[in-house]
Formats: sequence, structure tokens, C-alpha cells
Amino acid sequence: MNFKGCENKTIIPVVAYSDNNNLRVNIAYSFLQGFVRLFGRSVDPAQAGWISGPVGTSDRIGADFHERYAAANALQIAPQNPDNGLMKKFSLMNGPHFDDNRVHRVIHHFYEHTAQYEFDISVKWNPFTKPFVSLLMKSVSRKVEQLSFPLDKKETEQGMSSELFPVLDAGGEKLYTCWLRRLPSTGRVIYAGFYTPAEVPQYAGGIVKTVFPLPQGSVTVILCPQALPDGSFRFVSRGSKFGGPGYYRVHRLKTGKLKILMLPLRETLHLKPVDDFTIDAEHSFSWWNIPLLTLKFRISRINTGSDQK
Repeated sequence: MNFKGCENKTIIPVVAYSDNNNLRVNIAYSFLQGFVRLFGRSVDPAQAGWISGPVGTSDRIGADFHERYAAANALQIAPQNPDNGLMKKFSLMNGPHFDDNRVHRVIHHFYEHTAQYEFDISVKWNPFTKPFVSLLMKSVSRKVEQLSFPLDKKETEQGMSSELFPVLDAGGEKLYTCWLRRLPSTGRVIYAGFYTPAEVPQYAGGIVKTVFPLPQGSVTVILCPQALPDGSFRFVSRGSKFGGPGYYRVHRLKTGKLKILMLPLRETLHLKPVDDFTIDAEHSFSWWNIPLLTLKFRISRINTGSDQK
């Protein structure tokens, strides 16, 4: 299987941003980085193409990271248009464990033309784990402006915005699609994730690699596709082998080497077709088998005034 772009190249680019964040953020984040340095696996960047991606060098990621990343690495950001999608072809993930023909066509269309859809969202936290996660969100995620999920229903009353920015190399080849999600009620960044089809050492077939840049590193999620008998579709990050599907925390050392820790954070995204224009989705997160968060979406196609396939 041949994926064009930077999916399996060793690229560990960084973006600098001058920002004096408060001491609480620096202490909390330094603790998290120290945990990864202590328990993570040392990996030579030359062997890490399967997990490499954008990282930051400041205390802030934010809504403009894709622009700063492109400027710092001589890349281009393509204009937004209704044809922008998270992947060029849904069939890129086909392999021994996945056949896209078993998945309903509206899900194909969603991933290939994601910009044509809007999202209603509801959020449900595990009440027993929410206090800890809430502390982490407020003390780190909101300050870094990355992976800052809504904590209550009021924040999601206006849904969730969706902006897609294809990131191109100098020759016009797409390397990633940056998906920027924000809360319209406050403008707060939920996440800026860089999506690309790829392959990994410990899985036979195509996967989707999602990189969430962080200061001096990233959270990288390797998602494997599943086609279900009812025509629905599922992305799953559950895995036990390093180099396979899973949830990875990546930290870049001053020497340039990487520390990579595979975390027991499980992510499942299940998309169910409602009709040819609507999808119901459930996005759940758990730590081992302890539920943390469930996001439910009604994904509806917008009338773009154009005749899409």
C-alpha cells in the first residue's frame, strides 16, 4: 500500500511562539513531561516515521498553530472549500482487516467531504473521574489551547465548529489535514488535530494517524478502521503492541531523540448512518476499562448548492 505525502517520513518539525504562560501551567505540564521522560521508550527519530508529526516549542498551540507550523516549515495551507475532507479516499484504509465497500456511502462522503457537514453535540462525563479530568483541563489544556474538551452541557448548546485546513508541501502534495474544532459559544479551541492516512509496523493495513501537537511533543493516536454488519463504521485506538493502534504520548528531548509512552487510554468512534445525509456518532474515551467521557454527535450534511458525488 502506497501513501503519498509525509505519512511515514521522519519529520519532527517544530513551531516557536513567544508566550509567557502562568507558573501553574508550567509546573503541571513539566510533571507530565517528566513522567513521559521517565517511563517512555527511547526512540531514534530516524525510526519514528510512523509516529512523527507536528510539535510545538511554546506553551501554546491554539487556533493559528497550522499557520505557524506551515510558515516555519516552508509549507502551504490550502484555502477552505466544501470539498475539503479528512481523507482523499475512504478506500485508502482497505486491507486484510477492512473493506470500505461494507460501509454506508454517507460515511464515505463524510470523510472525503468533511467540510460539508455540521455538528450538534452532547457531552457526558463519568462523575467519578470528572473532578480529576476537570482539574487537568482547567490547569493545562485550556492554557495550552489543545485537547480542551467541554465540561458541561451549556458549553455545547451551540454545537461545535469545524474548520479544515489541508497542509501541502512545496509541490502541492497534501501532507495532513488540520481539523480545528472550537466551541462557538466561547471560541475556545477544543483541539487542533493533524490527520493523515498511514501505515504502522504492528498492523496489517491502512490506519489513520492523528497528531495533536503539544509543547515539545504531541499526543498521537493510531486509529484502525472497522466495518460493521449494519453498514456502520468504527475507529478504534485500542491496542497492546507498541507500533500498533493505540494512544501515544510523544516527547522530544533537547538532544532531538524521542521518548514515547503508550498510554492505556482507549478511544472509540462509532458512526451510524441515519440516511444519505445524516450520521449519528458516539465518541468514547476510557482509561483501561474505566469510562471517562462520551461525546454524542448528530452530523448533518449542509446544503452546499453543489452536486457532490
